[in-house]
Amino acid sequence: MAKAKKSGNSPSTATLGFEQKLWATADALRNNEEAELTFEEMPRDALFLAAKAHVLYRQRGGTRHGVLADFFVGAHAAVRRWPILTRAAGRYRGYFPTVELVTPGR
Repeated sequence: MAKAKKSGNSPSTATLGFEQKLWATADALRNNEEAELTFEEMPRDALFLAAKAHVLYRQRGGTRHGVLADFFVGAHAAVRRWPILTRAAGRYRGYFPTVELVTPGR
């Protein structure tokens, strides 16, 4: 009997370990009153906008992996009308032109 091939889309144990650390850190921050952080769910409008921007990125020939998080950040900021502190202004300007970008002076 032939062995089943491992799917290229399945998460690696390294990814799972990172996700566990990320959630543990988020839980620790959420329970730390001194951190003065507010956690908000992503609005549906922002999820939709992030998906549209990501599709546009791919249509324009974008091939990098791991950029979806940038689209979530940009879309959330656009919907909530929040500024973004970033060194990668070009990444946001092309997809979220209404977002105020705070960038280091050059």
